[in-house]
Amino acid sequence: MSGSSQNLPKIAIVVSNLFHARSVLETPLIQSLQNSFGIVVFCTQEVLETYEEVLSQQECRLFQIDKRAEILSNRIMNAGAFRYRNKSKSFRYRVTRRIAESTRISKKRMSLFSFEKLSKVLIWLMLFIDGLILYRVYLIPRYRKILDSNSHFLKIFQEVNPSASVIWSQSMEPASSSAVRFSRELDIPTMMIADNWDNLFSKTVLVEKPDLIGCFGMQGVEFGSKLHGIPVRRIVALGSARFEIYRGQKKVLRNPDTILYAGSSMLAEDERVLKVLLKVKKQVENDGDLRANLIWKYRPHPFPQQSKTNLEVILEEFKDLQVERTNEITGSVQTWPRLTDSVAELARTRIAVCMPSSYLLEVRINAVKVIVPAFEDNSEMTSCKTLLSNLEHLNGLKGLAGVNIASSEAEIESRLIEAIRNPKFLPPDPSLDWYVQWSGEGFAENLTAAIQRIIR
Repeated sequence: MSGSSQNLPKIAIVVSNLFHARSVLETPLIQSLQNSFGIVVFCTQEVLETYEEVLSQQECRLFQIDKRAEILSNRIMNAGAFRYRNKSKSFRYRVTRRIAESTRISKKRMSLFSFEKLSKVLIWLMLFIDGLILYRVYLIPRYRKILDSNSHFLKIFQEVNPSASVIWSQSMEPASSSAVRFSRELDIPTMMIADNWDNLFSKTVLVEKPDLIGCFGMQGVEFGSKLHGIPVRRIVALGSARFEIYRGQKKVLRNPDTILYAGSSMLAEDERVLKVLLKVKKQVENDGDLRANLIWKYRPHPFPQQSKTNLEVILEEFKDLQVERTNEITGSVQTWPRLTDSVAELARTRIAVCMPSSYLLEVRINAVKVIVPAFEDNSEMTSCKTLLSNLEHLNGLKGLAGVNIASSEAEIESRLIEAIRNPKFLPPDPSLDWYVQWSGEGFAENLTAAIQRIIR
């Protein structure tokens, strides 16, 4: 560490899992922050092992979280969704889905309708008791007691004594809750980064509220204030650290040859979309006016639901389809693809068929148009159509420039053929900033300014 960096205020960056590590350690974020701060990375063993080369160049501290807290945090999230269900239709959807999934399990074990109905009642009753009776008097105190027992985590905060803590968070995670609690105990200002588009809408009950929250866009600022009761001045639109790898990249417009499908968690929806893609592929190969040398790619959902649908038949028929995995299991550790792979992929993409996830925003930042396959005749709990109707952060998505919501196979087919015949690349316009801040300063500059607001 140079003499000049020793005089800079020291910042603790807390990274609890591999998903967050992509945002922090696969981007130039730390290098940019080092212009203004001394950086100490607090991380878990799996993050250190996966990013050993990067972290060997940084001051680093290891921590671990009690498994009991991880189990209890999920129960509290469900209880909180029930307790605050009238504040958010995303929370109401989470409660409904929790009950529906319990009955799906009961169908496997019980054949009588009465048992299925009883299962719904029991799950609802459990959520009612947890959400309205036990939430404040037992669940939260128990959770905090487990968190506070992690004296090692507290000790490393005491040893480093940072001027501020910047905590990456996907949901109500024990690591982020612990970091906020221990920082507050030591009078260290805290900033929590909601590291995905929907965090403040459907995945978070803020048991421990930081001094400042950073989120994707102004949509998150407004809703975070409404749902969590945090003043708007304490929530700031930063953009996405992961998306910064695309800033300044020039799209390879001379050869946009890839038709990309980023899949659904429902294999039945994937089967329908893949059949449309195969049909269009055959048309392209047989029609002289459409003929083009195209690459067809399928990126399956990282966490597909259990299903009776088997994609083997369509995948065997779909010759030359490139199937990519968004994550893989190596031993007991789940890893994600390198962000640089997405840069190369999206630079060559002509059109993307994509579910309404944060990846959709990623595609639009790269000026690629998106088709969202929301089949009108599919009203299952996790179908794209249901998600668009029930998740609050998806409100107004059909009005986003470059996004087409398709309600049938025929509509997907016509949109694909149009994109193949006349490819157009609409650059991200100001409407995208509502969902994820992209124009103006980059994430590192926005984060630096936010940290300087709270630094002691």
